[in-house]
Amino acid sequence: MPFFKRRDAAPKKDWYRDASEDARREYDAFGPWVYEVLEARDLPPRFRAVFGPWGGSDLVLKIPVDVERRNARPGQDLYRQVLEIKGDTLRSLSLADERVEERSVSIAALQALTLYQVLLLGTFSAVTPDSEFGFLFNTVSSPLVRRFVDLLRERVAPAGQPPLGSSLPVKNFFFQNLVREHQRHNPATRVVYCDEPGQKMKDERGRSRRGLGVLVLQTGSELLVLDAGTPWRRAGRAVYGSRCVFVPKKSWTSLALKPAELRLSLPCLELAFPLLDGPGALAEILG
Repeated sequence: MPFFKRRDAAPKKDWYRDASEDARREYDAFGPWVYEVLEARDLPPRFRAVFGPWGGSDLVLKIPVDVERRNARPGQDLYRQVLEIKGDTLRSLSLADERVEERSVSIAALQALTLYQVLLLGTFSAVTPDSEFGFLFNTVSSPLVRRFVDLLRERVAPAGQPPLGSSLPVKNFFFQNLVREHQRHNPATRVVYCDEPGQKMKDERGRSRRGLGVLVLQTGSELLVLDAGTPWRRAGRAVYGSRCVFVPKKSWTSLALKPAELRLSLPCLELAFPLLDGPGALAEILG
């Protein structure tokens, strides 16, 4: 009868136990949300050497990679971007082809900021004189991203004289909430234009559509244009998008009211928004 010697099975690897304590700590906190970096050890390992000495930052964020947590492992690159506001500088460190690319811009040079959200997907973008940059984020992180944007706004467009006149009335409940939210941030904010959602309009092919509305707010140093990211919706289709464009007054090279349109010209960009109800109080801004 043949004799077979049984081999001991090779021990299974434990990817969590075998990882370093630093890698496990980062993995334990990892999720699809944006994190505030509060100390040097919270910086993703790949970014630490490039980031430089810790200290003096006003706000540092780290943006996660687009991977489900169940597929992530300790020691992997779990963050794709680090953003730092320090004094009057905005710095971005981004992973690109296994290396870290660094980019810095003067906050005073930012010409427009945009926040767009649709369900769980959010987008932040900033326009500079020579390019545009930004990041995607899970909207669970909206309060932190909004703090980041507000800090930029305070530095790119310091508060000026409060605008004169009273706010225009707003009937739509969602628009009312948007106005209250912005007035909590800056009590001097006033409504200078409102296209209520639901009005009839024509699309680019002349077909009848329902407009999604436009809300224009003014502060002492900015114009804020709020809409759904698109002017109209198709019948029977829901629209979940919400966009806010922050334009410092110092960025305008011109602001014009054309027939049924507000056109903002910036040194490197032109923004156009449809107006269904005439210029209203916007004419006051043009003097």
